[in-house]
Amino acid sequence: MILFRKVCQGITWLSFILVIVGFLTGCAEQELIAEDVASPIPVPTLTIDLTPEIIEEELRTPSPPAPEIPVTRIEPQDLPTEYFMDVMYNQQSKRVNVKQTITYQNNTGIDLNQILLVVDANRYVNGFELIEVRAEGEETIVSSSISLHRMTVTLEPALPVSEIITIHLEYNLHLPEIPLPDPRVKPQIYGYTLRQTNLVDWYPFIPPYDPDSGWILHDPSLFGEFLVYPAANFNISLTIEGSTREIVVAASSIPEVEEGIYHYRLLGARNFVFSFSPDFVEKTIHTNGLAVKGYWFALDARAGETALEHTVAAVNLYSQLFGELPRESISMVQGDFLDGMEFDGLFFLSRGFFNTYDGTPQGFLVIIAVHETAHQWFYGLVANDQAMEPWLDEALCTYMEKIYYAHYYPELVDWWWFFRIHLNEPSGVIDLPVYDYPGFLPYRDTVYLNGAVFLEELRQEIGDEAFFAALRSYVEAGAGRIVSGDDFFAAVAKYSDKDIRPLRSKFFSE
Repeated sequence: MILFRKVCQGITWLSFILVIVGFLTGCAEQELIAEDVASPIPVPTLTIDLTPEIIEEELRTPSPPAPEIPVTRIEPQDLPTEYFMDVMYNQQSKRVNVKQTITYQNNTGIDLNQILLVVDANRYVNGFELIEVRAEGEETIVSSSISLHRMTVTLEPALPVSEIITIHLEYNLHLPEIPLPDPRVKPQIYGYTLRQTNLVDWYPFIPPYDPDSGWILHDPSLFGEFLVYPAANFNISLTIEGSTREIVVAASSIPEVEEGIYHYRLLGARNFVFSFSPDFVEKTIHTNGLAVKGYWFALDARAGETALEHTVAAVNLYSQLFGELPRESISMVQGDFLDGMEFDGLFFLSRGFFNTYDGTPQGFLVIIAVHETAHQWFYGLVANDQAMEPWLDEALCTYMEKIYYAHYYPELVDWWWFFRIHLNEPSGVIDLPVYDYPGFLPYRDTVYLNGAVFLEELRQEIGDEAFFAALRSYVEAGAGRIVSGDDFFAAVAKYSDKDIRPLRSKFFSE
């Protein structure tokens, strides 16, 4: 107990329990009173050793051009899918009307007489009301059917290889209320609370296609993520009605506002999400070509400022390590629910992290803020099959937490390693599908935490120069793609000839 209190630096048992509850559920006023705002975090250049000095030298000297790493499962599309959406959101009724157009090129390698759409909103009772679906051009939609989160659209004639089809849809979303936390079920982000409305995985989209297995759409999982997102272009017009108060909009990109209509454009992204609230405080900090935006509720101003500053610091560090993001913005949003979750261009931080913030960097508010920021590279820029190989993004983002502390707070690295990793005694093989773990805690402890142990041991085995060069190469070659574990190890092999088979047998089921 004495050791625990010393390590946690004054975190009370009650705060600790509340933080754990907040964390276990996921990954992760306009004028603020000056004395309530934490001092800005300095963002120095890389001068702190990341054991040893080689990381600083690696970042000063540009890496040689990265060799092309073959994508083992899914080749990039010649033309990305385009989504055009005219969205009308009613704040009072919590109803959304959407007129959507999808422009899709058939790069599956076969003629298609059926196209699959992911309709995740249909998983909620009476949540998705289809008004119309039709094709433009020679193809005719002869039928469409929806089952759970799948919409199958049958075409006649079939869509030839490399040809383009335009599909028009109109539908209503009847948003569900976000329920109170329940340890038996996965926390819900989609829907509304008294303070906030969130549109995540809200529109029908076309999943990736694997020549060997077909459309990649997995069954919903009890924990973790199960959707796989090909990179796509988004063009969205948003109108808000039904509110006597001004609604603050957080989104995956920055809009142009014209006559009360928000116009968004985002290219090469995995998804597009919104969070609406009349109670949001909004702040923007510009760094590394990005507008880093923060949204939080007024009573949590101190924690919100801190979370935003750490997000900015993480953006600066990860941009040096892996290259700048091809985005114009990242939004950090306080969630009015107990979950932390990444999306492209926006991530949520649980209200539990805000509620238990103690004014120091030793807690989940900072840990998960920098974790979710790392997902903008490992999930947004480089995607993977989150259901079948969740370690690829989650283990990497967990390990990036250590890299963050080693750079900005080297004196806290031992604390992070104890508090985040050893306290949970992680073990087990890290490369199983999300469905193969018996519960959330075994999944988190193995994939996130033991995955970080694997990366630490890999780094020690091949050395810092090879480790960070391989990660940068992995990001550069995988940008805009959906990659696999084979691609990760191919990148490692390009920069190290060490035999890591014993290490792989320790952490992987192969």
